[in-house]
Amino acid sequence: MAGVTGAALEAGIVIVLGAANLIADGFSMAVSNFLATRAERQLRAKARREEELHIETVPEGEREEIRQILASKGFTGAYLDRAVEIITSDNQL
Repeated sequence: MAGVTGAALEAGIVIVLGAANLIADGFSMAVSNFLATRAERQLRAKARREEELHIETVPEGEREEIRQILASKGFTGAYLDRAVEIITSDNQL
């Protein structure tokens, strides 16, 4: 915009160019946001598929992974066992 203003163009042309720039910037940001959101969604879906495969092939390993995560957060004893049982009882959680 500074270059257009410096070129001593008429005010109407500067306004049209500013509006075009605003529209182009908005479109660019919208497309970037769409692509980033889509990529994030695809990454989550891939991670979920991998975890579902691990649950099917090595369920005990996945239970142990959950146990270690919860233990690192302070769960111990019967509370730890119960929490692991609850979380691993339903694959949709």
